[in-house]
Amino acid sequence: MATKKKGDDEMDFDETSKPEIKQIVPKPGPIDLRKRVEVITSDSAPYHKPGEKILVSPTVAEKMKANGWVKTIIFFLLFGIGATASAQLQDLKSEYSLTSDTLTNTGTTFLSSQRIVKEDATTTAVQINFTKLSGTAAGTATLQGSLDNVTFATIDTTTFTVANVTTQSKVWTMVGSPVIYYRVSVVGSGIQSVRMTGKVYTH
Repeated sequence: MATKKKGDDEMDFDETSKPEIKQIVPKPGPIDLRKRVEVITSDSAPYHKPGEKILVSPTVAEKMKANGWVKTIIFFLLFGIGATASAQLQDLKSEYSLTSDTLTNTGTTFLSSQRIVKEDATTTAVQINFTKLSGTAAGTATLQGSLDNVTFATIDTTTFTVANVTTQSKVWTMVGSPVIYYRVSVVGSGIQSVRMTGKVYTH
């Protein structure tokens, strides 16, 4: 009889009576190794304590389930193999880290995101909201992105024209998350005071 060790725990493993391990063939197509699901191990899982929570790929989770090694697969049975476990929603903020800013006359105002940590996102949406405070609301909003939070470039050529109405919004949507920092640049026109807020959502 051989002894296998994991940390300070020891398990007896009988080479002559080890169970048959069922093999799972991955589905066709590329495998994204960044995708993870959380599983809670059962009493029979080798080299893991009962009830231990571990992060594994969807394919490994399916294999563990087939062998009876897990009690629970979180965000796996509910959403299917390859689904991500959570989404990220955050406010766009001003240069003073406030959740709103004011576009004044012909000035340029930015609302920016913090670092997007969900690099495996399937969809990203950026929303900007305008509320007229006084004057004639007018201007152009452009979605920009950056990899270093220093140099920004336009990542969607569809600009939004601010109209002279009380409230209005614009949402840009993208496949994946092409950059890790987002900001909306708004250039005003005329005499005005317009409150701006915004959010970015990745999932």
